[in-house]
Amino acid sequence: MLNDSLLEITQKMAKVGGWSITYGATRSLYCSPAMLAIFGYQSPTVLTLEEIGRHILPRYRSTVLDCIQNCRSAGATCDTEFEIETVDGVRKWIHVIGKAEAVDESPDLLVVGALQDITQQKQQEQEKRLISDRLLVTLENMTDAFYLLDNHWRLVYVNKAAMKLVGRVGKPATGFVLWEEFPYLLDTPLHEGFYHAMRTNTPFHYEYFSNLMNNWIELDAFPSPEGLAVYFHSITERKQMQQRLEQSQHMESIGKLTGHVAHDFNNLLTIILGNADLLQDLYQYHEQGHRLAGAIRSAALKGSELTRRLLAYARKQQLAPRPLDINELVKGMRELLVCTLSVNIKIIVLVQHDLPPALVDEHQLEGALLNLSINARDAMPKGGELTISTSEIHVQEDEARKHPDFRAGHYIEIKVKDTGTGISPENLKHVFEPFFTTKELGKGTGLGLSSVFGFAKQSHGHVTITSQPGAGTSVNLYLPVSSEAVRAITEKPEQPSGGNETILLVDDDEMVRNAAQSMLSTRLGYDVLAVSNGDTALSVLKHNSEIKLMFTDVMMPGLNGHELAQQALQLRPDLKILLTSGFISTTLANPSPGESGFPVLPKPYSQIELARTLRDILDQPL
Repeated sequence: MLNDSLLEITQKMAKVGGWSITYGATRSLYCSPAMLAIFGYQSPTVLTLEEIGRHILPRYRSTVLDCIQNCRSAGATCDTEFEIETVDGVRKWIHVIGKAEAVDESPDLLVVGALQDITQQKQQEQEKRLISDRLLVTLENMTDAFYLLDNHWRLVYVNKAAMKLVGRVGKPATGFVLWEEFPYLLDTPLHEGFYHAMRTNTPFHYEYFSNLMNNWIELDAFPSPEGLAVYFHSITERKQMQQRLEQSQHMESIGKLTGHVAHDFNNLLTIILGNADLLQDLYQYHEQGHRLAGAIRSAALKGSELTRRLLAYARKQQLAPRPLDINELVKGMRELLVCTLSVNIKIIVLVQHDLPPALVDEHQLEGALLNLSINARDAMPKGGELTISTSEIHVQEDEARKHPDFRAGHYIEIKVKDTGTGISPENLKHVFEPFFTTKELGKGTGLGLSSVFGFAKQSHGHVTITSQPGAGTSVNLYLPVSSEAVRAITEKPEQPSGGNETILLVDDDEMVRNAAQSMLSTRLGYDVLAVSNGDTALSVLKHNSEIKLMFTDVMMPGLNGHELAQQALQLRPDLKILLTSGFISTTLANPSPGESGFPVLPKPYSQIELARTLRDILDQPL
């Protein structure tokens, strides 16, 4: 009695019921109380096979009957799963096991078995299957490449992104050992990292360049009891952006340094050039003295050209952009290039018809093209071809993003291409840096390409270079298209006169101030009041109404030249202003809305340039 009770309790807990079918003169079915409870019946209830069969869902009935029949006739074990609907209309999953047994001293055959309610198990399996399917869909559609390794380094799963990144098509092969399929990974940081992750159960992160995928790869591997889950994706674009940003910051730092060096050097050159002009006037009837002063002046002008190139790179030179016919300029330079380049270099000029004008400084562009042509000549010592071509181009966003600090837009493209020796990839990274050169010592300053770079950027354009050793070099200069038509300009006379007006000279550098004062008063005849700072200049303006023009340096302690000019105009609205500086910042050359723009004379300036500029300003009506 106790054993029967224990059996009944056990069956209820396990949701297992017992059953038997007797095949003899009659066919009878026995159902244990636990089985009756599974079907929704109260115990005791006597059921027939037909009554039980009606609870089995139609699509499973033939399978269950075949299973029992096979068990009865062939002596096989019956083992199957199917769905039922209980008396209360509840759907359940059932697992049935049965086998045939002979009845002692009887011709009857007995089939006995067990029946279990596995509904909860099936539901869990279904939930797992749904989760698995969703996970699979997620893995197949994720942008990250992903694969699974088991504890024996066999590939268990690989997603589409991984197949695409490694350049393979078709259904992914699984089951192979990673190190056997890719033996070149052995004894690499990847191999060591995977083993360390498995051994210590810690994640592994690695960035590397993959020759197989031709990409920079970022990889993360996460260990689990089943093996290793590996995620990886290309970071090539990020690496390139990083490199472009670093290059841009590097160039910007060099630009700031060169700008300040050029500014200080221009102050010295202003002194030298100004005094050389005065000495030439003083020694105009003394041959040796006149010649020596001329040599000093020539050296100062050469130094001025060097600082001009430095300022071009630093984007702090003064530009005079205007609408320009690029085709006319390029064709007009052909004769100059023929005289400048070697006779065994063939010059080809290809221009696009109906090219719109570019907004650019004509003289600076001529200098840039001459620089590029001379570089091409030096790269073709045995001769070759130099091709200069022009075209109109619309640069799209995706193309502009490939280059640092390049904006999409409407440009005129000037391409200077040679058939020379070319440049190695390592050197190509540095060609726009000032003082970098691949030429022999003494054959180049290293400022040619850097000044072209600075000129292009200051002109709101861009410059790119492509080259391969032995295959020549191509430099592409992009200049913004002008919204205005080309305008004719009138040349100014070379020998302007001086005057007798009173000028207030402001410069914190005593030597520069003295040189400028000598040119203004001794040679040009002006009445000059010279001071060293803005506060003193304002005080002089308050007490001297005869001052017609203030000539002031921009970079000074305290009030800078622009601030001084603004305050001076408040005191004297009729005052004429001329600024000067060793470098011209964008802010000073192009003041913000609401500010008055002032004319600027770049240092170093000659006596002629100073005289012409002053007369242009003083002769303008108020």
